[in-house]
Amino acid sequence: MNPTPRKNRIVVGFDGSAISLAALDWAAEEARARDSELWVVHVLDDGPATRPSYAGAPPSQADRHSRLVRHLHRAVREAERIWPRIVPFVVGGGLVAPALLRAASDADLLVVGTPEHRSLDTPTLSSTAAACVREAHCPVVIVSHVAGGEKRPLALVPAARVGADA
Repeated sequence: MNPTPRKNRIVVGFDGSAISLAALDWAAEEARARDSELWVVHVLDDGPATRPSYAGAPPSQADRHSRLVRHLHRAVREAERIWPRIVPFVVGGGLVAPALLRAASDADLLVVGTPEHRSLDTPTLSSTAAACVREAHCPVVIVSHVAGGEKRPLALVPAARVGADA
């Protein structure tokens, strides 16, 4: 059985958070080292924005999406200083992990950020990161913040399904 051919591509999830910016920076460095194209994938949330009543009305869904897409393009421009072969993607509403997994279906690597929550010195993955590790057809790198704002991979997990029939 032959493994699935790869496309010399890295996929990174981006949601506008500080940790996703760290993941994007790490992925851009890795793409440069591997001479790979980098896909930056943002999944639009279709859920309603909520705010406490004292904060006023939440922004409309269109305003939220517009702001996030502008933030994505700014982040990509910054990352292009590290590596110019970056393609931003905005995916319509849905669950984040399945959208990232579809984008990375024939990628060499999937990179996701996860907040650093530690319990008894054991890292805890976000639900999106955990789903990506469980289901990806390629290796997954988890990036987390450490003291001083430094970014580093938290774990490199070989995909359970590399070369397996889908």
